[in-house]
Amino acid sequence: DVSDSAMRAALVLLLGMCALALADFKILSEKDVERIEKQWDEEEEIDEDHPLNVMKRREARAPKITPGAPMDMNSFQAAQNAGKPKMIFATTNTQDKDKNEKTFMRYQEMLLNGNISIKNYVIDPAKVLVVVDDGADGQKVIDFLLEQPEVVELEVDQKKFLPKRSKGEKGKKNTKGKKAKTDL
Repeated sequence: DVSDSAMRAALVLLLGMCALALADFKILSEKDVERIEKQWDEEEEIDEDHPLNVMKRREARAPKITPGAPMDMNSFQAAQNAGKPKMIFATTNTQDKDKNEKTFMRYQEMLLNGNISIKNYVIDPAKVLVVVDDGADGQKVIDFLLEQPEVVELEVDQKKFLPKRSKGEKGKKNTKGKKAKTDL
């Protein structure tokens, strides 16, 4: 059969390649083996921006859940969202896209000083998408944004959050007569 001869040829070729690989391994001298072992033992430089290292840092910062221990809702949700991005839609009190861009870039820098990484995207003249890189920081970002005078409303997971402001502050007032919700 043609298929049997093709199988035999492939098997012979595979065995030949294995023999060559083994022969190449035997060619290594003692110096080569020592050099390889020395390179293996040397500590590698750690790349801080490598995705695995970033993920390990996030896991270390994430709140730990102990079974049976009491836990507040914010800690539970922070642990649940750890390592995953979180999207927040912010409505502002101005229709100026450039002003909103500058304002939210300032917010981004302020949060980065607190070791919280976000990205901003102005999607409408008065609407900004804020992406929190680590969802465990989501509640902190929500609380921070609700304190800003330019922010009149936040939407997170289809829930609306209104800032709690006194009557003298500029920005949209909480007209619904409810307290501003801050839980996710």
